[in-house]
Amino acid sequence: MAEIKKAFPIKGMHCASCVKVTERALKKVPGVKEAVVNLATEKATVTYDQDNCTPQ
Repeated sequence: MAEIKKAFPIKGMHCASCVKVTERALKKVPGVKEAVVNLATEKATVTYDQDNCTPQ
């Protein structure tokens, strides 16, 4: 199991609720171990198992 940590740009977030919804959705993806979304930088940092998940 090889874990990868990668940052992805996210556009269109306007509030803390957007951050929570996005984090919750990312965490539901099979293979995602952790997802942290930052409203100020408009980025999601995702840790995932590359054997079970690929970035798209």
